[in-house]
Amino acid sequence: MGQQSQWWAFLRACVRSPAAVGALVPTGRAASWALARAAGVEDARLVLEVGAGTGPVTEAILELAPQARLVSVERDPELAAIIRNQHQPRIHFGSRCDVVTGDARDARRFLAERGHHQVDSVVAAIPFTMLSADEQAEILDMVDDVLAAQGGFSSIVYVHSVCLPAFWRFVRALKKRFPKVTLLGPVWKNVPPAFILKATKD
Repeated sequence: MGQQSQWWAFLRACVRSPAAVGALVPTGRAASWALARAAGVEDARLVLEVGAGTGPVTEAILELAPQARLVSVERDPELAAIIRNQHQPRIHFGSRCDVVTGDARDARRFLAERGHHQVDSVVAAIPFTMLSADEQAEILDMVDDVLAAQGGFSSIVYVHSVCLPAFWRFVRALKKRFPKVTLLGPVWKNVPPAFILKATKD
């Protein structure tokens, strides 16, 4: 599927569920790489990606972490199918990328079904600032449960969202679960420009 077709698929997903997608275009290459690096995927053996969209962050994870296995969760069936078709069959990725259609809140179960209980990195491109406090908490509780003691978490947030109460609520929720939370960026080359929130357990 070409870039234009992917964009239309992404736009259709946004129309179906704008709060779940949170953007009109997929995450750009610069922000995708910054997001993957912030979670420490280069040293990871198992990575969980939530909110995969059409797969630009998936691509960055797999390129930065050739040694790692990836479980990638996307709730929109059309977008999940794009990632399966583009990423799973590629020879140099092999079967390292396992794409799951489902909700991020169910990621514990998806991992357990595959024989995993903890991951080294969690990478999220979910629009946390568009979620309710309960939804934010549910996803972050899942992250806290599955992330190993030395693991890293990263999330993308758009620059304009720092003016929203939901952004600061998200930051507070992160700080309740992680002793170290850092705001990286902004990544001006992304559309729209974005910050990366990085959280670690140590």
